[in-house]
Amino acid sequence: MSGGDTGQVSRTGSAVAGIGAAALGAAAGQLVAVLVNPASAPIVAVGAAIVDLVPTPLKEWAVATLGTADKAVLIGTVVVGVVVLSAIAGVLAVRRPAVGYGLFAVIGLIGVLAAATRPASGQLDWLPAIVGTAVALGVLRLELRWLADR
Repeated sequence: MSGGDTGQVSRTGSAVAGIGAAALGAAAGQLVAVLVNPASAPIVAVGAAIVDLVPTPLKEWAVATLGTADKAVLIGTVVVGVVVLSAIAGVLAVRRPAVGYGLFAVIGLIGVLAAATRPASGQLDWLPAIVGTAVALGVLRLELRWLADR
């Protein structure tokens, strides 16, 4: 099989492949973050960047409304966003590989920027997002090939 050719892969299969690839990529990023800086884990870093970008009244409302669950809801929201975008990327990767893989790269770039621009970021805080993105892209390619060969 050559390049991005994926034969007859269903939308459901490619969406699940995208989600699976993102999950493994996030896990790889989390593992690297344990070695580099736990706050540089891509999902955690994106959540922290969102908190920094949200207006103060909205933050205060979230804390008042959600109490101690505010961080869990934030991380859950980031995860849901990643799941939706990765499912879309998986579907797109079948018909338009550059767009699908490009969407995964953009998701990874958001993680890199979020980690690298934190006020207390270290020299290697970008690494977990890069590793996670590379893993996700590789896994997606393997999954789509496997689905096409079935």
